Amino acid sequence: MMRAVVAAEAKYQPDAVDEDARMGLTRLSMSEGAMAVFKRIVTAASEERLRNAQIYDAQRAAEEAKRRAADSNAKPG
Repeated sequence: MMRAVVAAEAKYQPDAVDEDARMGLTRLSMSEGAMAVFKRIVTAASEERLRNAQIYDAQRAAEEAKRRAADSNAKPG
């Protein structure tokens, strides 16, 4: 019985372990990947906020120009 177990154990080929995984580098790579995703999310969010601020500023400037134009037309010079 022991011989069968030993023979079966000897024939068993464990999954090939990647050299990087064995050295723990996959965790580093996963960490770097997570950081890259996080940076993209933060960058995209800040770019969206910047675009929204620019749109808001443009609308305010247009409203102000319109108000000034109306005020100058209303006051006879």
